[in-house]
Amino acid sequence: MDWRERDCVAVLKLLKMARSVRTLLDTVMQALPEVGNLGLLFFLLFYIFAALGVELFGRIGEHNSYYYHSDSLCSN
Repeated sequence: MDWRERDCVAVLKLLKMARSVRTLLDTVMQALPEVGNLGLLFFLLFYIFAALGVELFGRIGEHNSYYYHSDSLCSN
């Protein structure tokens, strides 16, 4: 097998690989809207649990803060 035959075989392999890469990219492009919806759902769940965490645990460790003493300052 001389170098011309090897080059032809390499080009044929490259074309075969290019078709499979194109199929892969087409599949990824078709799946992008679903990935976006899933990302939006995860963001919504993250936001809900973050708000819930702030509501439940937001006052822990505030014994020396302004908010803890603000009620006592206003009542004098």
